[in-house]
Amino acid sequence: MNLKKIKIILFIPIAIFFIANLFYFPISAKAEDNGMLNLTIPELQVEIPGLSLSGNSSIKCKIGEDCGIPWIGEYISGIYKYAIGIVGILAAVILMVAGVIWLTAGGNASQITEAKAWITASLTGLIIALCSYTILYQVNPELLAFKPLEIKTVQKEELLLEEEQESVQGFTPALISTFNGIQISNALINSLKTVEKELAKQNIQLLVTSGYRDIEKQKELIKKNCGGYPPKTKCSPPTCLLKNGAKSCPHTTGRAVDIWVLKNKKQIISMKECQKDISNCRQKQKELINAMLAQGFCVLSTEPWHFENPQMSTNCLQWPVQ
Repeated sequence: MNLKKIKIILFIPIAIFFIANLFYFPISAKAEDNGMLNLTIPELQVEIPGLSLSGNSSIKCKIGEDCGIPWIGEYISGIYKYAIGIVGILAAVILMVAGVIWLTAGGNASQITEAKAWITASLTGLIIALCSYTILYQVNPELLAFKPLEIKTVQKEELLLEEEQESVQGFTPALISTFNGIQISNALINSLKTVEKELAKQNIQLLVTSGYRDIEKQKELIKKNCGGYPPKTKCSPPTCLLKNGAKSCPHTTGRAVDIWVLKNKKQIISMKECQKDISNCRQKQKELINAMLAQGFCVLSTEPWHFENPQMSTNCLQWPVQ
């Protein structure tokens, strides 16, 4: 048999084994209401003989603190120990193959030399593998046992519904007009009238609930949503806090307007329903969102009723609804 083919036959199974060991079911993590993270033992896709993941079937860690996960280290250690055994088996197989080549060489010097090289290489590899394991074990047995990984769990952060940018400066509109009973910056009036006219063709009306707010109105909103001004509690819903004055919030700069779709003079989805299911809310607001985007507005990804022109919030996107 051609020596090249023999090498291919020997190394393909090895490659398949080690590649397969890269794919195992990841650790399943589930956050609980009491601030704990529950990690469940992974289900191995490729079982390694002699490997048994230790400990309980799950580990509980406090969110925001370090969590010791032993299973990954045990899995890698199991692969290493199993690989040492494979080296011994392969060395024996190669010795037998080399012996067959030598016996069938029929006095061919090149084949005998090749067989000797295979025997030397297999014995050398076996000695190195066994000696390395033995040396490491004698120096410190812990070198062959991977310690649990200490991974810091991440505290869940709520997305802000209305972003406040530290580095972006807006403008305070000099001219304010009224659109559907709401104060709107003059810079937005013509675009809103165009949207209103286009949607009227589809029997859709606009309900404008908020536009330009002066700084006093924003402070009142902070008092209402955040337990006072300056805020004393976490804001619910999240509210722009005027950290850099009136120029740091979309509504106080005149850039933002909040609009809802009306059909037959009825609002088709409430804010409460919208906050529960943003994807469904975007579908309900579909015609409005696409019409506003066509006029150069962007829509807040977490508030499908909040539009800005020009963009101020980083999560205000030109993201049409399909």
